[in-house]
Amino acid sequence: MQLTADLTQMPVSAGPIEASVTGNIVSQLLVLQKLTPEAVAATMKRSYTVTTLQPQAVPDLEAHLKAFQQIVAKGQTLPADLPSKTEAK
Repeated sequence: MQLTADLTQMPVSAGPIEASVTGNIVSQLLVLQKLTPEAVAATMKRSYTVTTLQPQAVPDLEAHLKAFQQIVAKGQTLPADLPSKTEAK
């Protein structure tokens, strides 16, 4: 997430890795009517701490971006000797 803040040069708010699990539980509690829609935000705020990551300077950002683009470009073309989907079955 720090990389997102650095590349966008914008602060990024992040909860714990378990945030998707918490969202799933809250959704189920809503369906079971054990939690009201109005109480969701307060429940989430009590459940975990949100951290705000501030952007930092990225040395050699252009070089890193160029290397990433080269990696992505290589992944876009399959080698000619790979079997097609029909041949692989």
